[in-house]
Amino acid sequence: MNNFEIIKLNNVEDNILIVMKTSEPPFDFLSEMEEALRNIQYLGYVTIDELLHSGNTEERFIQGFFNGNSFENGKFKFTVY
Repeated sequence: MNNFEIIKLNNVEDNILIVMKTSEPPFDFLSEMEEALRNIQYLGYVTIDELLHSGNTEERFIQGFFNGNSFENGKFKFTVY
């Protein structure tokens, strides 16, 4: 089972949304996410929806920058949509 789904969004600044399909922390799957983003040759900001992990709270969405190879360490932040 894939623990997340990558959705390409149009007409928004952060045009990649990763929806977690598990209640485990998304940081447990960073290497798999990085591999999937490399496979689609993505570079830019990524928003991760961790509804199943955090619930519908102010900590539901986190954002980080993917530099084409990996996420920038320590640069994730909570964001509101």
